[in-house]
Amino acid sequence: MSDDFGEMMDYITLRVRTDVPAPDMNLAAQYSYVIHRWARVDPLGPVAYAAGVQSEQRVTHRVRMRFLADATDHHEMVFDGWVYRVRRVKHDRRADRTVLEVEQERMLDAESGSP
Repeated sequence: MSDDFGEMMDYITLRVRTDVPAPDMNLAAQYSYVIHRWARVDPLGPVAYAAGVQSEQRVTHRVRMRFLADATDHHEMVFDGWVYRVRRVKHDRRADRTVLEVEQERMLDAESGSP
């Protein structure tokens, strides 16, 4: 985690999704605790992904940002037209960093909401 803050050039959105009943008997997504942050998003290699598949904790990307104490695995991340599920969160107060390990889930569409 020796990256400089100047390398955090990806604009991401973190949010908590809650499914609520909709009038048409379906579920509607509501988003709370929406945060916009500059971060660094790096895809992981195939070896790291394969190791995650074996433990049922698939991780496709690692995200580094300034320290964010409220980040949890209840969040999802929106970046570059995709929605990612947060699988793991690591906080390092001494380095003033939070690292998220996320799994790419689906493309962002009109129903899932815009960032």
